[in-house]
Amino acid sequence: MGSRKGAAGCRPGAARHGQSKVARGVPSVAGWHGLPDVARAERWNAGARVVLWRLAVCAMVLVGSACTTRSAPVAFPDRFDANSTGSIAVVGDMQPSSWIEFFRERNDRERSLVARHIAEGRPALLVLIGDLVWAGSSDSQWTEFDQVMAPVHARSIPATATPGNHDYLCGGRENLANLYARFPLMRARTYGSTRLGPLGFVLLDSNRSDMGEPGWREQERWLWSELRRLDGDGQVRGVIVLQHHSPYTNSMQTGEDTNVQESFVPAFLAMNKTLVMISGHVHTYERFAIRGKHFLVSGGGGGPRVRLHLTGREVRHKDLSGGASVRPFNVVWMKPGADRVEIVVMGLDKGQDTFRPIDRLIAVYR
Repeated sequence: MGSRKGAAGCRPGAARHGQSKVARGVPSVAGWHGLPDVARAERWNAGARVVLWRLAVCAMVLVGSACTTRSAPVAFPDRFDANSTGSIAVVGDMQPSSWIEFFRERNDRERSLVARHIAEGRPALLVLIGDLVWAGSSDSQWTEFDQVMAPVHARSIPATATPGNHDYLCGGRENLANLYARFPLMRARTYGSTRLGPLGFVLLDSNRSDMGEPGWREQERWLWSELRRLDGDGQVRGVIVLQHHSPYTNSMQTGEDTNVQESFVPAFLAMNKTLVMISGHVHTYERFAIRGKHFLVSGGGGGPRVRLHLTGREVRHKDLSGGASVRPFNVVWMKPGADRVEIVVMGLDKGQDTFRPIDRLIAVYR
């Protein structure tokens, strides 16, 4: 499938890079056999606690769902005008804080304002990059998501999505029925591509453990093939790649995803027309660059926000967007032009009602 550069050659500019970690709620097993017996036992116990915690949470979610009246899913339109000259909106991590996260920020008001902001902007296409709900198996949480998105539905705005780890939570692949019922543009697949005007969009499923190894490898092969196809498509001037997990971040809490670094980033960097990779999972906004291509972290749809390292050895990558340690809630807006795509990131400060620009960039077609 052509030359692939390893993850070590796919780092944003900024000097220090610690070992990447995948924030999946389970301990990393890297270097396991080199650990003394006591350290192995401690890591095993930590993993067991995580598993038991998840089982307890899922049991409570399932009991809550069983006691809730199920509402019919509210579906987004099943088609859109691929030749539209309109804008594209991208938002990630609109899930609410769970009751078990009583110690974290609650942003129900801001989630509603994010949905209203999108509706007022009337994008030609909306892309949600995962974690739409806290537990994807919960009917009541999906009903609440439908209610939050009511302003978007009222304007018949087409939307598609890619799953996040919370969308798989407490049910695995069975939860996908909840996504497919609301997003017919997904065509009952967790990855795929589409076009709007001169832009090609490639949506990926970054949940490796939920996909299973055969499914993950199949998606990786498809990605290389599809990006090559788009490189040769005369209607496509630039390509945007989107998935839930972020390959790079300076977050104090959420780790970088080595699966995305190793399986998605090399193909993205190797192709001529790829311009921007957008991901969520980290509840903030960041922007990095590698070899003239942009990496945006936009997990600001309303989930409890995280802090970023701004100084010192903990800063792994140079963040080109700037800002405070805790960033505003955010929506990415893209407007394709004749020779470029203009990107404006609109932010909402906690407790405020009005969005404001927090970042701008231009990606020129190659």
